[in-house]
Amino acid sequence: MKLCGQIILDYQEDSFRRVVDMGTIRHQTKSRTVTIHYDHKNVPLDFLVVDSDRVRKYCMDCPNHDHKWSCPPACDLLPENYKRIILYWAWIDASDFGGVQNKEYIKVRAMNAILVSITNQIGHPLAVMMVGKFLSSGSCKLCHPCTYPDQCKRPDRAYQSLESTGVDIVRTMRKLNFDLKWYGKKKINQNYTHGTVVCGVLTNHDGGGGYVEKMFKRLDIKTKEKKLSEWI
Repeated sequence: MKLCGQIILDYQEDSFRRVVDMGTIRHQTKSRTVTIHYDHKNVPLDFLVVDSDRVRKYCMDCPNHDHKWSCPPACDLLPENYKRIILYWAWIDASDFGGVQNKEYIKVRAMNAILVSITNQIGHPLAVMMVGKFLSSGSCKLCHPCTYPDQCKRPDRAYQSLESTGVDIVRTMRKLNFDLKWYGKKKINQNYTHGTVVCGVLTNHDGGGGYVEKMFKRLDIKTKEKKLSEWI
């Protein structure tokens, strides 16, 4: 089971009835243009469902366990010096990859790569703006390979995932009416309709939604094309 970095979101109950109210941007890959939906919510820290022993136990099955500073047992539990967290999540409709026939695992990995790239680009500057700490949807990838167990080369920029702090992201997102499912190694639930990732920024401040909106919009195709045209 892959616990960190990618989630499959099944279409259940009213999870996606609110899509029309969410933000969307367009993203261009080498082979296709996809629509990325996103949403965010600033909540008190105790909104998170934390089950450290159980959640971090899953990490033991991952090859990054005890091989990265951003992963258990080396990484920190959820810090207590923050009062709030800006949760933000992004998802792609699986139909955007309809041309990838009979290769569901490849489709999921492609969605994951796009979403992780987008959400990580937002998390770092958002943490600076909100004087907080970025928690990603996967392990830190700043150095290849990680210097663990030797001293971290970039402690000011290194990050870890929500799950590595002990957060049960499935039960947390269920409180926001999203039913998330993990995917297993090369084993995909054929009933899924969307791929999604969830990140967060710990902070002691309210708000921040405006920053999230602006940063997503800056990654939209139209925004990038506009900037490019200014140089032509």
